[in-house]
Amino acid sequence: MGASIVKEYDVIIIGGGVIGCSIAYELAKQHKQVAVLEQGEISSGASRAAAGILGAQAEIDEEGPLLQFALSSRELFKNRVNELREVTGIDAELIEKGVLKVATTEDGLEELKRKFSTYKKWDPSVEWLTTSELKKREKMLSSIIKGGISLPNDGQLNAFKYTKALAYGTAVYGGDLYEHCHVSQIIEENGCVKGVTTSQGTFATSSVVVTTGAWTSKLLPYVTEKKVYPVKGECMLLKSNKPILKHTIYTPEAFYIVPKAGGKLLVGATRTPHTFDRDVTFGGMSKLFEKAKELIPELSHSVFLKSWTGLRPQTDDGWPYLGESPYMKGCFLAYGHYRNGILLSAKTGELMRDLINGTQPKEHFFNAFSPERAYSLKGG
Repeated sequence: MGASIVKEYDVIIIGGGVIGCSIAYELAKQHKQVAVLEQGEISSGASRAAAGILGAQAEIDEEGPLLQFALSSRELFKNRVNELREVTGIDAELIEKGVLKVATTEDGLEELKRKFSTYKKWDPSVEWLTTSELKKREKMLSSIIKGGISLPNDGQLNAFKYTKALAYGTAVYGGDLYEHCHVSQIIEENGCVKGVTTSQGTFATSSVVVTTGAWTSKLLPYVTEKKVYPVKGECMLLKSNKPILKHTIYTPEAFYIVPKAGGKLLVGATRTPHTFDRDVTFGGMSKLFEKAKELIPELSHSVFLKSWTGLRPQTDDGWPYLGESPYMKGCFLAYGHYRNGILLSAKTGELMRDLINGTQPKEHFFNAFSPERAYSLKGG
């Protein structure tokens, strides 16, 4: 390969967010020699910014492969969080109190009513709630809310701690974590992966997994014609000295208020596509404050703790890419999970583990996310 080799691995994962760490953890448990290369710090990107909603039903309201993917991943979290607590001592703070998806306009109400029967078909425990029924469950909710749906099997966790637990779990099983390690090139010979060139030297491997989210096109601009792009989301954290909320509140516009430990409430998120700018704006915060106060007037008395942004990786058709690159043998892709990276991470780890080990995943929905679809959609 030209340069002197620092170390050789079975699999090298580029990107230390929740997707990369989940894949690394699954492989390390099988005693593969795994390295995670992260250009910043582990869980410093979209995974740190995420609200941690496991909203398989709150987020995805159309039947098909993405919903099947989301539901199968959501089922894994209870065991995964307990397992990681045992292995690492890190508690990812899984909360399974459900999500209330609510409407504040007549149009929003009609949309939820139209979709209620579909929600019910997926999950018989889903309920329709009137304004008064919602207020019985969450007394601080505003009367402006017209009605909503209870999704008792959706949940939430601490995304940052969960990603850290996956990373430390990888290390417990013998994997190596390289932070502040910029990957400049994937080395190939005759169309096959041979290693990677980085700011910390050259590493040899026959399998690379690209999990670089919104930055994927910067590393591999030729991987697919369906470009992945960043969608900036601004969030904020509030704190109340009295109980405000038990359930996560979610609206059809993908606005949410998520109750966290110690009276904290995470509010998000704005959406600004096609920018790598990570500044928090006055306009963005104003929108979040106004919407939060509209849903829960009592929040106007809460204390503002902090704000931040995340760059969520979106694709042209809204679905992630999972599979081997059509350009390079041994180069595996797992990116473009957009707002559902945390939710989909558990199943992504298992699917990519199997694929890298040479076993085609048995899940019938897996092929829908193949990188090949960028070409099949165009007929070639």
